[in-house]
Amino acid sequence: MAASSGSAVRDRGFPSWGIVFAKQDIYDLGGGPVWYARAEDYERARGTAAARWAVKYEVGTGGRSDRPRGRDHR
Repeated sequence: MAASSGSAVRDRGFPSWGIVFAKQDIYDLGGGPVWYARAEDYERARGTAAARWAVKYEVGTGGRSDRPRGRDHR
């Protein structure tokens, strides 16, 4: 049996709440999705149009990214 998304969130230790926005509202304000890029891809993207939406993804202790959460849109 597949776990519900709620139990998957709890099992991984993440809070079960967040702020929700309509995608269109974000786009209308000039935002959009980000690209969690590996270090080498992030460096290649610097100075290009992709750099605007790239976020350097670095795995820290315990296999989790050390980037702050909640940066899904810029």
